[in-house]
Amino acid sequence: MVKKILRLWSIYARMDAMWLMRDFNRFLLYATTDVLINVASVMGIWLIAARFDGIGGMTVHQLLFMLGYSITVGGVTFSLFGFNVFHISRKIGRGQMDHVLIMPQPIWVTLLTEGFAPVSGGGVFLSGIAVMAYALSRTGNALSVAFLVGLVGCVVLSVAISVSFSFLWGSLAFYSPTGAEEVCTSVSEFFASLRSFPLDGVGGLGKVVMLSALPAGLYAWFPSMALMGLSDRVNILWLTAIGLAYFLLVLIIFKRGLRYYVTNGSYRYFDRGHRR
Repeated sequence: MVKKILRLWSIYARMDAMWLMRDFNRFLLYATTDVLINVASVMGIWLIAARFDGIGGMTVHQLLFMLGYSITVGGVTFSLFGFNVFHISRKIGRGQMDHVLIMPQPIWVTLLTEGFAPVSGGGVFLSGIAVMAYALSRTGNALSVAFLVGLVGCVVLSVAISVSFSFLWGSLAFYSPTGAEEVCTSVSEFFASLRSFPLDGVGGLGKVVMLSALPAGLYAWFPSMALMGLSDRVNILWLTAIGLAYFLLVLIIFKRGLRYYVTNGSYRYFDRGHRR
């Protein structure tokens, strides 16, 4: 199965490269604007921090590390779950899960591989790495093997939590294809609007909510605090526990919705004579 996944990733990576590089001018425009948009989306917070010499107990460069971490998580998410896999409600609402169901392989393999877009998503990922590297060079944090392992593990957990949260809400499209088709877009906008804000000044109840039911704090702030030594590094275990809880919850909810879909299909196109 590992060989199959690697082979499928290789195929989708070549397709992504062919799609993006079919015209050099378009490739240059896409790559440049994509990086600029993602970097600009977090620059406002950094400029505020620079003006007031930090936010919520974080120095300017510690906050910059958090922003770089946020960009990196977004880049990994887009690279692994592009082409509407992260926006799973679109695939479900448009009846495209039919295509997934007829593939001669497990559903999870299809969803894990068909959104692989390392070329179009690589620019965001690399820019996030560059921002984190620059921030680390200014914070004095020792770069060690343990730190790198922790960083990779935290990024994986942040990606897993954000994707699970999207799939959790996206499961609504099994029951309401038209009404819930774009619910994952709202989830993406939710993370985009809150992922870069440090939550130090948020009250106790607010933090609990933002680190569990609405996990915006788990996207960047919580793991960054632990990695930078600004909170107990045992908190990475809390991040792991939340990630596992979300994965198990979405596994139950998504499988239940999928059984409903298999039985009832998508009624979105009934009036056009499709998908009966």
